[in-house]
Amino acid sequence: MKGWIAFVLFGFLSACGVDDSTEQTPEESVDLCEAAAQHRAECTGNYVTPPICDEASEAAAQNILEVPCEEFSDEFEATGKADGAFCDWFGTGCTPDEPIFGGPRCESNAECSVGFCAEGRCFEGVNSDEFSGVIGLYTETEEVEGGTTELLDSNGMTRELRRQLVQEAQNSVHFSAFIIQDDEVGWEMAQDFIAAAQRGVEVRVLVDATTQYFATYPLIEEMAANGVQVLAFNPLTEWALLRTLLPITGNDRLHEKLLVVDGKSAIIGGRNVGVEYLVDERWRDIDVLVEGPAVEKIQRMFLGIWDKNSELEYRVGCSGRDKYGFHCPSFEGESLLEDMRFYVPAEAEGSLKSRAIYSDPMVQETPLGYFATLALIRAAQESITISNAYFVPPRRLRKHLKAAEERGVDVKVITNSKTSTDGIWMYYASLNYYRELLEAGVEIYEYQGVELMHAKTMVVDGKVGVIGSFNIDPRSAVDNSESLLIVREDAVIAELLESYQVDLANSTLASSDIPLSEMLKAKAHRLIEPLL
Repeated sequence: MKGWIAFVLFGFLSACGVDDSTEQTPEESVDLCEAAAQHRAECTGNYVTPPICDEASEAAAQNILEVPCEEFSDEFEATGKADGAFCDWFGTGCTPDEPIFGGPRCESNAECSVGFCAEGRCFEGVNSDEFSGVIGLYTETEEVEGGTTELLDSNGMTRELRRQLVQEAQNSVHFSAFIIQDDEVGWEMAQDFIAAAQRGVEVRVLVDATTQYFATYPLIEEMAANGVQVLAFNPLTEWALLRTLLPITGNDRLHEKLLVVDGKSAIIGGRNVGVEYLVDERWRDIDVLVEGPAVEKIQRMFLGIWDKNSELEYRVGCSGRDKYGFHCPSFEGESLLEDMRFYVPAEAEGSLKSRAIYSDPMVQETPLGYFATLALIRAAQESITISNAYFVPPRRLRKHLKAAEERGVDVKVITNSKTSTDGIWMYYASLNYYRELLEAGVEIYEYQGVELMHAKTMVVDGKVGVIGSFNIDPRSAVDNSESLLIVREDAVIAELLESYQVDLANSTLASSDIPLSEMLKAKAHRLIEPLL
């Protein structure tokens, strides 16, 4: 589900939309930035989607148009924060690539005794301990060995499992979601939380304030009034002053989906709470049940998020407590992160290797979910399969998807079609990048039907998988907090690939031959891309 602001703006853009009856010719529709992008493509053989053609971009475009092909440089200096909607085709706003490969220098695979030559360095592969160490170094996370997983690609099964875990909880229930809907499934989950709290279980629930407000606040107020500790991230009015003091905007959202019960079982993935998420034959999504040693890291992730939001709520004078009965810490600096009551020792049995990553734009210069996604794509040698509901890839990510294809990696992406998306503005924002990627060899498949494909998964080289809440769009790259689980285990990877094939069979390959009227609508939607 995308922001209500984008919905309002979409109404405006739709009113100004262009249909197939337009008399505008293709030549008249090409603005200065598009002309510069085409000149760049002619000079380098590499088409890159141009930015919104504002005054600054027009000046840069004019400069590029005046550069002869023989003097043209394919890459321009890139500086700035993690690239999102404002990282454009001449490099402005893009973060330089992190030096993640540290092996001996090479020019070809033949020079490497193990693995292959990745960006001029010998590299053992995405499934290697070498790469695991790199991810650990940059994300300051630890890969955990042991435990079990169960892939949850059935909405009904996920609903029943969540309920069973909460109903059987003895000590603690920790839950985080973007939204709990005002419907049968939402109230059912709320009643399960309340029942657990009333039998003495410590129940904590985190939601995104703005999104929840437009669904229903009475539902979470009911939980708060009956023993559930509730926190709502970034309410528009109550945190208005706080946003002037911290690196946070009214557009930032809490987007992670986590359930941790008794420190023994955890579910992480893409589902919120509501009929569309948890009733079969509705939205297509994937979560994963984790048990064993890896649960400790997911529990730490939740408690760290809880502590952060408790501290922020304390700094605004506990307005959520006074207005809605929400949780407020009893003193400044109150923390649960090191409270050992919430951690249960587990045997390191099984072949699972997993890493939990929390992506937080408030404190991370390059949010870790974006870094990890980029690193996995850069490390691919054979294949990349992506399922993602909202595929609006920032420039640096597009660059590495194209580079993967160029070195022989089979890159396939499943995203939503015009009929399956829950926000037509997202479809048009995605359409902007089809030509650039399709012409580079990336296969983009559009999920067919009238129900949304909401999954956020990736498998690299058939060996490493990612399951979580991270969308491949500007919002997840620079605005939302997100949760991801990186897994290395043959069984769960096989399940992810099997699920991917089911979705692929229900998808059609997109074409770069896009009608002019559709492209004009797509270009118009770039105006609201930062809000999507």
